Amino acid sequence: MCGFVGFVGGQYSDKEQKRRIAGAMIDRIRHRGPDEEGIYTDESIALGFARLKIMDLKNGSQPMISEDGRYVLCFNGEIYNFKELREGLKKDFGESFSTECDTEVLLKMLVRYGKGALKMLRGMYAFVFYDKREGCILAARDPFGIKPLYYGSFDGCFMLASEIKAFLAHPKFVKELDASVLPYYLQFQYVPTERTAFKGVFRLRAGHMLVYENGRAEIERYFEPPKYLRSCVEGYSFFGKGKRKHYSSDLGAVKRELSEAIEDSVTHHKVADVPMGAFLSGGVDSGLILQLARPQKAFTVGFTDHGFDERAFAIKRAAEVGSELFTVEADADDFFGALSSVQYHSDEPYANLSAVPLYLLARKTKEQVGAVLSGEGADELFGGYEWYREPFLHKAYRILPKVIRKAVAKAFNGGRVGQALRRLSEDTERSFIGQARIMTEEEAMELLAPGIKGESEPYLLSRPVYKRSAGASLLRKKIALDTELWLPFDILNKADKMTMAASLELRVPYLDLTVLDVAQRCSDKLLIRGRITKRILRAVAREHLGKESAMRIKKGFPVPFREWIRSKRYAALLYKAFDTDACKTFFNADMLKSMLDDHVKGRANNARRLYTAYAFLVWYGVYFGKGEMRREKISADNFGS
Repeated sequence: MCGFVGFVGGQYSDKEQKRRIAGAMIDRIRHRGPDEEGIYTDESIALGFARLKIMDLKNGSQPMISEDGRYVLCFNGEIYNFKELREGLKKDFGESFSTECDTEVLLKMLVRYGKGALKMLRGMYAFVFYDKREGCILAARDPFGIKPLYYGSFDGCFMLASEIKAFLAHPKFVKELDASVLPYYLQFQYVPTERTAFKGVFRLRAGHMLVYENGRAEIERYFEPPKYLRSCVEGYSFFGKGKRKHYSSDLGAVKRELSEAIEDSVTHHKVADVPMGAFLSGGVDSGLILQLARPQKAFTVGFTDHGFDERAFAIKRAAEVGSELFTVEADADDFFGALSSVQYHSDEPYANLSAVPLYLLARKTKEQVGAVLSGEGADELFGGYEWYREPFLHKAYRILPKVIRKAVAKAFNGGRVGQALRRLSEDTERSFIGQARIMTEEEAMELLAPGIKGESEPYLLSRPVYKRSAGASLLRKKIALDTELWLPFDILNKADKMTMAASLELRVPYLDLTVLDVAQRCSDKLLIRGRITKRILRAVAREHLGKESAMRIKKGFPVPFREWIRSKRYAALLYKAFDTDACKTFFNADMLKSMLDDHVKGRANNARRLYTAYAFLVWYGVYFGKGEMRREKISADNFGS
């Protein structure tokens, strides 16, 4: 796992000048690959690479150039079926190989198959593939969006990079906030669009490829996850194989098939030339991965304050497997002390509280291993969130008169119960925008300063997904939406950025095409039945972990932020931030202070809304405050400690 940068155009004719610029860009993302640096330049392009050595430690340097010098590749990620692909290349084309790494296999796959290679890859990846003869660039992200890729044009110079912060080192990049994303950010807790918080910088979406030639970039989707959520009549499978596949309600048969798929995925994900461990919470997802992988070392984090600690379950699971467990015990000082670093590494304003414990955990984990397995993706594939149960409650709740539903929802305003009741009161396609609806559109616009404008209707983002999954059940529509927005924009972005901040490779065995191929054919009843979420995965886990562990409720790495900011010390941090000029520029500062007062005095639970605003202000201080924070200057929170 690594990081890359690149740029074309901008009237740079001096190769040495381009090399210096590429080197400066790499320096901004050195944490992604501290082991080795490589730079390629010609009359048209500059490509830079920072390598984190995981496979074939002696070979595999990048940028990798084809034997004839025509093609150049920068690749971030892992191709898990590279050994099978390598054998195919040998058999079909007589190819020979000088390394044991997946980079050389990917390079030759792209040379032989071009864009067609994308549908043969099993793995996580973002790459830039350059054809010197044609002057053409092909860039792509994996189907799930596990690895990041950003791009933009500035003063005639087209740039690409694994992280936005790399652009800051380019002399033609203009750093400017795009405040129009704020209405969406406040509702989602992340920026859920191709546009980023930096004007002119875009993210390539999951399952998309970019072709740049003759000064123009064209975007094309090569993989569309929502297709597998449509009715079984379509019989869609990414692998195809000419077979019509149908939804199945046969628990026993699907359980066996899923168990084999997950075991196979874990086996492929364990291949590495560095020590590998596993993240472990108290839930079924990471517990099953640990059981199947059986690494020597496992890692968990907990906040001892206010009972927000699941380490007891992790300790028990690690002992049963025989893995040595390393724990991180964090408190409020650790959380607030790390927040500026978390916002720096996130690139954009990001308000998922769990990013901070993950960042702290990754730093501890890196002291012991070079790569780690984790359980992301299981909830999205197999229906693991409580919000997914709402379709089953929806019909019953809507029997009540509308005026009563609204009154009940209003009575519980501000908490999870209120959000759930509000969603049940509305049409699902209007009310459900993903797992982290922090506030409504109206609440977001009211909280923003009068001069802040931008698209705010979340249905504009969700409507295309719901349209593509027309005819599917409400459960499948929700899964489709989370697969396209929540998973890549929030969960996987967090997983990548927080682990790479510590130069740690994270692998996610559930997000594998073989596992997806089974998940796409499960009936709704195999996903959710009554109060049981993730039913089919729990059935598999029960065979490996036992009933108690398989039926545990998901908690992840919970953070007692709502309790901390009721104390004088940490409430003062937020009051100070809400009294700054930056806050008054972007928000209704008086409203934020009032919300904080209500929270401190126990009149409301405004923790998530307050944190979303506070996280933005910390991020803004990092990237636009006095003395912009650089990699080597990461320190305490900009608003005091």
